[in-house]
Amino acid sequence: MKLKVLLVEDEAALRMVLTDRLQSEGYAIECASNGDEGHEKATRLQFDLVILDVKLPGKNGFDVCCEIRKAGLSTPVLILTALGRTEDRVKGLKSGTNEYVTKPFEMLDLMSKIRALLRRTARGPALDAEGTRRSTR
Repeated sequence: MKLKVLLVEDEAALRMVLTDRLQSEGYAIECASNGDEGHEKATRLQFDLVILDVKLPGKNGFDVCCEIRKAGLSTPVLILTALGRTEDRVKGLKSGTNEYVTKPFEMLDLMSKIRALLRRTARGPALDAEGTRRSTR
């Protein structure tokens, strides 16, 4: 069973690159291009991970993360943003994010952080070192 990832990113080119890479890594991807759509999908559908930009049309990523947590969801959230100041990182952590990655980023580093985050927060079947579900048989 593939892990389901919600990618909330307004830059179409980056959304396409990340979608392609995540799919090639074996993840099932759902996308949203603004904060309102991201919030709606994150709280209505079930995901194993949410990757969330901060500077989005509509609701910003910090607000979306706060609302995910207020809805009682423990879905891991990885913030992927150009905002790299200490104040921004602290705001991200206070909003309930599990991981904070700044742009520009190295794809290998991002994939490693995603796998590690999924291993740390796995609910249900165990994940192997590659971040895929292990068979429990």
